[in-house]
This record gives sequence, C-alpha cells and structure tokens, in this order.
Amino acid sequence: MKLKKIKLTNFRQFYGDQDIEISDDPEKNVTLIHAQNGVGKTTILNSVLWTFYNQPTKKFLEPEKIINFAFYKEGNRTASVGIEFSHEGTDYLAQRFHRQDHGYAEQVFKVHKIVNGDYQELRTPDPFVQSVMPQAMAPYFFFDGEHAETFSATHNHKEVAKAIRNILGCNIAELAIDDLTTCAKKLVKEIADIPDASDLKQAEQELSRLETNAQQLDQKIEVLEERRSTFQETVDELSRQLASLQIVAAKQQTRAAKEKSLTDIGRRIADAQASIVSWAGRPDTLRLVSGKLSGSSLDFIDEETLKGRIPSPYNETFVKGLLQAHSCICGRQLPEGSGEFKAVAKLLESAGNALVLNRVVKARSKCEELRKDKESSVRYLRKLQEEIGKLRQDEQDLEQEIAAISKEIASIDASEVMEKEEARRKAQNEIRAITEAIGAALHQKRNADSDFAEAKRRYQKLSGENTRARPLKVRQELAEAAAQFLNSELKGHEKSARLQIQNEVSRIIKETARRDYKFRLSQDDYRMELLFEDGSMVPRSTGESQLLSLAFIAALVRYAKMRSNASGRILIPGIVAPLILDSPFGQLDDVYREATARFVPLLAEQVMVLVSRSQGDENVLGAMRAKVGAEYVLTAENTALRGEKKEEVIAINGRTYPLTSYECPVDKTRVQQVK
Repeated sequence: MKLKKIKLTNFRQFYGDQDIEISDDPEKNVTLIHAQNGVGKTTILNSVLWTFYNQPTKKFLEPEKIINFAFYKEGNRTASVGIEFSHEGTDYLAQRFHRQDHGYAEQVFKVHKIVNGDYQELRTPDPFVQSVMPQAMAPYFFFDGEHAETFSATHNHKEVAKAIRNILGCNIAELAIDDLTTCAKKLVKEIADIPDASDLKQAEQELSRLETNAQQLDQKIEVLEERRSTFQETVDELSRQLASLQIVAAKQQTRAAKEKSLTDIGRRIADAQASIVSWAGRPDTLRLVSGKLSGSSLDFIDEETLKGRIPSPYNETFVKGLLQAHSCICGRQLPEGSGEFKAVAKLLESAGNALVLNRVVKARSKCEELRKDKESSVRYLRKLQEEIGKLRQDEQDLEQEIAAISKEIASIDASEVMEKEEARRKAQNEIRAITEAIGAALHQKRNADSDFAEAKRRYQKLSGENTRARPLKVRQELAEAAAQFLNSELKGHEKSARLQIQNEVSRIIKETARRDYKFRLSQDDYRMELLFEDGSMVPRSTGESQLLSLAFIAALVRYAKMRSNASGRILIPGIVAPLILDSPFGQLDDVYREATARFVPLLAEQVMVLVSRSQGDENVLGAMRAKVGAEYVLTAENTALRGEKKEEVIAINGRTYPLTSYECPVDKTRVQQVK
C-alpha cells in the first residue's frame, strides 16, 4: 500500500478543501509537515485512521467534533476526508463522509477502484480495507509519537505483547480459538442435559459456576489493571509536567545563584582593576624604570670581575699575609729582598682592599635584587591581567546562562508545582490501593483455578463413564484439542516473532543510543528492559523511553514487511504500508533527535513526519533533508487582531513561511506546500 493524496474537506481545523500530496519517490520517501501545537498535526494522523476505520487514536480529544467549527457556524453540517492510495498496482479512493444535524451523526464509507479515470465503487469497502491493512496492525503504522514512551512504561507490558501478536497476524487464529472454546462449552452443556444423568448435570453446573467465577475474577483483574494503568498514565503525565515545573523552580534558584556569582565576579574584576592602579604607584614601577640601569651596571661589574680589575684576583690582606710569613702558598720561602719577595709585593699594586671589595659585592647584590624585583613585578601585572580576562569570560558566560534561564521560565508559574504534586500523590495512592486489590483478586483466582481443575476432573470422570455421553465427549475433546493446537502454534510463532523483534530493537538501539546498551524483552511479561553491558538495568530517562518505544515501532514495521509474502494456515500475512509519525522527537534530546531523524526514513517505503518547530530544528531536518520528497507548512489563520502577539514564521530553503497569521477571514488551518 502507498498513499498518494489526503484531501481534507471541512474536517476539524481544516476549512474548505485542503490537499496534501504524499511523496512516492523511492529515493525521497519522506513527506515532512511543519506545524505548531494545536494547529493540525494530530488531526492529519487521525484523518487517515478515521477514514479507514472510523477509529481515532486514544489521545485524539473530542473525536465526535468532526465538522470545522467555522463551517458549522455558517449552517453547514457535512465534512469528509478522501484518501487516494495504490495497492498491488491499482489506484483506489477511500472516502468517509460525516453529517451531523439535530444531534444525530451519520457516516458513509466508500471505496472506489480507479481504472483509466473511471471510478468503480466497491460493494464491500470495509473487508477490502481490512485486506489491505488489517485494523489491528494500523496503530503501529499511524503512530502518535507524543505518547511513544508509553510502550516502554513498566505498566504497559500487555500492550507490547498485544502489539507483537497483532503485527504477527494472530487475529483470525485467536477468533478460531474463541469459537472452538465456545463450541466445547456448548457440548459440555449437551452432555449435562442427557436424561437420567443428574450427577453429570450437577457436575456441569458446578463446573460452569466455577468457570464463571474464574472468568469474573479475570475480568475484575483486567479492569483493575486498566484502572491502574490509567492512574499510572496520570502519574506519568503529571511527572512530566512536574519535571518541567520543578525544573523551572530549580532554575529560579539556579538563576539566583548565578546572579550572585555574577555580582561576585563583578566585585573581583573591580578589585583586580584597583590592584593594577595600585601597582602603578608601588616601588615596582621604579624598579621597572631602573631595570635597564641595574642590568647595565651588573654587566659592567661582571665584566670587570672577569678582567681581574675590580676586584683584583688577589685580595690586599691576603698578599700582606704572605709577605709577613715570608712563605708562598706553595710552601716556597720568600726571603725579604729576594726576587720572589719583590714579585709578591708587586701584587699589592693591583690587589683590592676589603673596603672596595665589600662595596663591589653590595653593588652587585643590589643590582641583582633590582633585576629580580623587575621580573616579579612583571609577573604580578601579567597575573592581574590574566585574572581579569578570565573573570570577563566567566561574566559573559553567566550573563548568557542567566538570559537563557530567564527566557525558559518567563511564562511559567512555579506555584503550579504544589497543585500538580498533590494530584500526583492522590493518583499514586489510588495505584497502591488498586495494586492491593489486584493482589487479593489474584489470590482468589488461584483458588478458583484449583477448584475449577478439581471440578473438571470429576466431570471428565463422570462423562467418561456415561455411554450416551461418549459421542458428544469425543466432539468436545476434539474442539478442545483443536483450540489447544492453535494456541500452541500461536505461542511458537509468537516466540519466534518476539526474538526477531527483540534483535531488531537491539540493532536500532545500538545505532542510535549514545551508550552501548542492550535491549531485552523480559521472559515473563514482555516488559522492555534496557541494560548496561554488565546486564544491570538502565535507569531510563523520558527521552530514552521514547527512543526505546520508537525503536520498537520500527521493529514492528520492519517485521511486518518481512512477513508480507508469508503464507501460512493460521496467520495473516504481513503488510507493506506507509508510516505516519506524529511528533516523534518530542521527548528526545538533541543527540537522540538527530540520530532518530537519520533512521526514520529507513523505516518504511513511505514515511510522513509531522513536527513542530521546536522538534524540527536545523540538525534534525538536516539529518533527513536529503530524503524529503514533499514538504508542507500548516498555518494557523485567526480572525482575531494580532495585537501584541508575535507572528511566528519558519524559514525553509531560504524562504519564510508563516506559522500563525492574524486578521484573517476565517479561523482555520491552511496547508501550504514548500517550494
């Protein structure tokens, strides 16, 4: 099956005729639709489900309100959706018409086969649509991504099991099992009605009573679990809202802390600047000026030292000591008047005395001190300048962070937290009470099953001993055996499907998740489990839960395609069908959005993606841009004056398209194709 066009006529937000042509280019298989919340993304998704099956998604609000409000106010009472599609090489037009007048709603569903421009109406449109896309499989192809994470919620494991059975095509076999079970029960009653078999009658009545009791307990448990699931959804939704509000409250505290840090940084910058001013008046400045002089003097002193002039290589006191001792340092005698004595005495002409030497040492020490002070002063100035530079960068970063936080919390009242927290607490209390009731009902059910099994053994024994009951008993056992055989076959197929879908989800998660996770469907109850490499459970974020659910949907779609040519005795073959995803990126962060956007075009031969501007940022759209074959913008047109409201726009391929417009003739959503 491939979609070609959706025509909306006065359907919900869409006034008049609004057409959306679907890309069927195999290389550019994505049809991308941009719209803000409340403008019509979910309506487009539901228009397909409504047309084919008269069944919207669970989250489609007020599904009975079909006719466009402005059109209805004008006195008109009809709306319709037409979907052109192809199947096995032939084109078809499916139409559902809705008329509502005086509180009475009427719907008409038609399917026409298009042959050379001739529209030939099919006599049985519903069975035909079921053959093209079984209704049980449809929700996994026309999918509301806003609530995708509910598949991976711990309380929705039954929905996972149901999805696998539906995509496997178990429906007909399950109906056959129900029919065979009903047939077996009727035969039990016939056996009990045999004349002169009061013991059989009594055993059958007891069996029937216990079976009814067990069934009532099953229904009670199912109702309780549905109630628990409903309250859990309420808790999850409130948790999401509270997360946002609590983040706001936390951000308000964070903003205050950052503003305090900003004030501290300003004070530190002022202190550093004051230090620089103070430094300019310190002796360090004079030392910098004397730096050249001290350096030159030190070089001069060192040069003279090397020349042996000031101070001389020989100290005056040292030379006089040699002469007084009449002995050289080598031990040779220096007789007074000898040539050797005179040579040593001559050294006094160039020898430095202690006073001169001391002055030279002090001068050299002072020059060295000046040079070191100069280097220290420069380092101190450089350190102050570097500190100011870093503080300026920190100041700029904080200002940007504070501006971003202020923008996020500008329109949210954090006082809502208490109200929502109280509602969440009450819902959790209901969940605890229901869980206790389920536990009690399960205990009763175990006892009822035990009693039923004992009563069935007694009935089997009595019916086996009655010769007139034997022919009916053979038929009863045959019906039960056939039901058991079908059930066993389904479980085998289900086990195989479960394994293949688990492997496919694992592959997708490995390609898209930022960590090296493993995926597993728990063996006992179909709960989705995301695991670390060591096998421990991952505490999933909301985004990871949504990614997990989207991966599960992707695996179902691919499995259905793999089974499209399957032939079997008890299962419906799989299908190849378009995939419509409404807001698939809602709870994902930037990294997961981009990764998801890359694999979405690979999920089906045709993919329609409906996104808001916040979800479809440049990175997301860039990841799938090469695969986009058709693109539309939904504009919310309002009759109201614009006033202070901002007119929202979106830029695509260098052109600007309005997302909202004011002072328009009619309140409606307008479909505009991107050029």
